[in-house]
Amino acid sequence: MRGPAATLALSVGRTTPPLLGASLPRLANIVALQIVVGSLLGRHRMASVLNGPLWAAHLLPVALCLLGAGLATVPLRGGSRLLRQFCLYAALLFAAGLLRPATGSSLPAWTLFQSPDIGDRYYVIPMLAWLGALFSLAKRPGFRIVARALIAAVLLAIPGDLHFATGLATASPTDFDAAARRFAASPPGTRAAFPIHPQGAPPVWLIKHWSYGTDRRREMCEIAVKVRRWLVIL
Repeated sequence: MRGPAATLALSVGRTTPPLLGASLPRLANIVALQIVVGSLLGRHRMASVLNGPLWAAHLLPVALCLLGAGLATVPLRGGSRLLRQFCLYAALLFAAGLLRPATGSSLPAWTLFQSPDIGDRYYVIPMLAWLGALFSLAKRPGFRIVARALIAAVLLAIPGDLHFATGLATASPTDFDAAARRFAASPPGTRAAFPIHPQGAPPVWLIKHWSYGTDRRREMCEIAVKVRRWLVIL
């Protein structure tokens, strides 16, 4: 996370729903930028896409959103059950992140999600599902050429984003692991600061509103078992 320090309230339920600012154009922008463009062209190309006239006219986001959704749904018909289950899991996670996001900002969440580096955690699993669909299409007649061309674009985009990983690898440690362990063992009401990269960036502030007790862990395990059984049925 970059920019101003964020205060995240970690609680089981919220009394005040987050401000979403939901709309179909914003949804198209989010899917097109964060999932399609992010996976095919990489983070370093996002700015050039955003600054293009077709993006400002909402033509490119809608086209990319429809392309991504269309290609992702093809393997679901006749594809492997594992891929169908993973795509369903990714869709549920993506919907949950859009409906109940934790942005730490007073601005509408869907407005923030239209910018690079905002809400990356909500897009990782959907991006993997989208790429999995492309690899499935790469073996299908009629879609083979398109899918393999898109996979090649992914491979070509990887070197351009390696400078992010290189910068993190050479950066000084933030002692995040030890801070996270202390925070996990702290009582409810604890307020802690977590340093982040790049150097000099404001820390992320977390406020602990609850602890995972034995009953809570048992409840979460029971929910996970039920979800797994439901996915097996599908």
